[in-house]
Amino acid sequence: MRRVALLGGRDGTLRPELGALFHSLARGERPLTGLGWLRRSEAVTLLGQIGSGQVVLSHEALDELPSSKPLQHLRAVLVATGALAPRDEQMARLEAWVNTAIAGRADPDERQILQRYALWHLLRRLRRRVKETGTTYNQATLLKRRVRAATSLLDWLTSRGVDIASADQGHLDAFLVEEGSNRGDVGH
Repeated sequence: MRRVALLGGRDGTLRPELGALFHSLARGERPLTGLGWLRRSEAVTLLGQIGSGQVVLSHEALDELPSSKPLQHLRAVLVATGALAPRDEQMARLEAWVNTAIAGRADPDERQILQRYALWHLLRRLRRRVKETGTTYNQATLLKRRVRAATSLLDWLTSRGVDIASADQGHLDAFLVEEGSNRGDVGH
């Protein structure tokens, strides 16, 4: 009964969308492993909040919480048991990273430039490419490198009093020489 209460409301009734998780824990091949996880995991509090309805059972609600290994594991368990729909987690983390990188720019013009490049060019292109397969770690890493190269270029230009509209090939060549940046990332 105590474990059902963890996955249900105050009356102890099991939430239907968490039924598969409960049955997996209680009737799996090794139920003691599941119970041990519940005893040790930091995610148990969150699971109880989801069970009681304090936290909405959705990817969006979980995205609002501070990222941690227990949260990532709990999300994977919820997806595996059907409580949450599958999604491209690598893409979701990448989108959050890009949004943070854009928001970190103090200059509104630079935010707009970076937004056009990162969201409308790089991410849009990657989404089309991985529509059926999902984003790989290497694809996410490459996109991050390109965004970092763009922010490095913007910082370098700003430090020299040059805005992106007046930058020319000489500025780009000087940046590549001085910063030793990867030509492929900056050239992209």
